[in-house]
Amino acid sequence: MIRQFHFSYINKAANKYKKLNMKSQLKFAPDLLSYMRLELEEDIPSPSYNSLITDPIQDIEEFLVLHRELPNTERESLVRSRIGQGQFRIDLIKYWQYCAVTGCKATEILKASHIKPWCDSDNRERLDIYNGLLLIPNLDSVFDKGLISFHSDGRIIISSLLSDSDRNRLNIYLDMRLRKVEEEHHRYLQYHREKVFRS
Repeated sequence: MIRQFHFSYINKAANKYKKLNMKSQLKFAPDLLSYMRLELEEDIPSPSYNSLITDPIQDIEEFLVLHRELPNTERESLVRSRIGQGQFRIDLIKYWQYCAVTGCKATEILKASHIKPWCDSDNRERLDIYNGLLLIPNLDSVFDKGLISFHSDGRIIISSLLSDSDRNRLNIYLDMRLRKVEEEHHRYLQYHREKVFRS
């Protein structure tokens, strides 16, 4: 009976293990293999890892598979905070270097803002640098809430819901624009104007 339980556990652990990417396999392999060697009384060779290059998209997919029991909203939140958002911000800092609008260089305060919202994007879009703006906190907040958007040429669009007095307090001006716009940005900016922006 106990033996059957151990084999059942090994099978379950092995099935979970094979869904992991290389980095995660390397992390968990020693414990799993030690347990299997002990229970099976066999010398099981360790796998060979020639590369530890990880794919953030694979990390997201792996996390979703391994945490199926969590509610969707909780899984999405965990993925965003633990995997996607960290890599996304790193990539945006490399791409933009400064705030995409103001040129502010204090990267420690800049926010990695999705143009097409995270919840509406697939895994590739979530990590696509062209779906992101590096923004100072006040611009990030109003962009996220749909109170500003941008034309395809980078010119700012300001919602009528944002009063002139509040706009001035937030240091948002009519002549603001994105410092650069590439063709790959266009579909994301269009999505934001049509689906997120509140005119």
